Amino acid sequence: MKFTRKLFLPASLFMAILLLSCQAPISAQEPGPVPAPDWVRTMEHVRWGSLAVPENHQEPEGRQLDLAYVVIEAREPSGRFPMVFFSGGPGGNSLDPGFVEFLSQYPPTVNRDVILFDQRGIGYSSALPDMSIPSFDILAANADAAEELELTWQLIEEYERQCADLAIPLDVYNSFQSARDVGLLFRHLGYEQYNLIGSSYGTRLARVVQDLFPESVHSTVLDSPAPLSTDFLIGRLESYSQALEHILEYCSNTEDCRLAYPDLRADYLQALERLKTHPLPVDMNETETFWVNEQDAVYLLRRLLYNADSRETAPAFIRALRDRD
Repeated sequence: MKFTRKLFLPASLFMAILLLSCQAPISAQEPGPVPAPDWVRTMEHVRWGSLAVPENHQEPEGRQLDLAYVVIEAREPSGRFPMVFFSGGPGGNSLDPGFVEFLSQYPPTVNRDVILFDQRGIGYSSALPDMSIPSFDILAANADAAEELELTWQLIEEYERQCADLAIPLDVYNSFQSARDVGLLFRHLGYEQYNLIGSSYGTRLARVVQDLFPESVHSTVLDSPAPLSTDFLIGRLESYSQALEHILEYCSNTEDCRLAYPDLRADYLQALERLKTHPLPVDMNETETFWVNEQDAVYLLRRLLYNADSRETAPAFIRALRDRD
């Protein structure tokens, strides 16, 4: 692809942040029942629970973690096997009030239970130290790709030190240990079998779960799969290049888009070249500015390409970058 050189660094450094990033402070070292948050108590047909799991499944008598979950109970029970959702990221939490509320109204929950859980180290499940705010500050700073990379490594080293001080072995926060957590959750909940559904990174975790516990799996749905045979970060970057190429080809072959954006490819390259030396300041509020550098523009565009309307919005965004609007 023509854009490989420009695309690899930004997403790589941001994913390096996500690999150690979570949403909440570290929990107590001795696990116990995780109390249900207030938002759960306001929802009908939603049951909250937590389960103690080994931090290292090769040392089952060692330190334990909390695994928090909810069961959205079927409004019209039918005896069908429940659906288990695996969030992406890695680092995406599932126990979010908006997401739980959405799924509680979703058609599959009419006649089957739906199970959501926060993976180890995330959200309500013995969360690791939170590095999301300082990582965002790096993204917002007026720093080129090399400077962002250096700042990111400094941040990662600082949070590794924090985890070391808390005696947290980061090497056991991986897909295989997390899959073992799910196996214990299966046994704890007691259903005969489960339907697995995952997206992005969640497809990797679901795949490991189905391989380790085939007797518990009725079906598996992998949405936007991240194959185990490829590098997770490189695969994202290749997908970005392919998706952007589709947008550029669509625009050049569609009359309305071609008339509005006669040379979108040139607009894209021109915008990135300009941002190298003249980053674009964007006021977030009265006191903070987000500096859009070359690598930030790529990251924002990549996020935009997740949306169903990206054939309309991506060209407009590229033009806005070119015109510094």
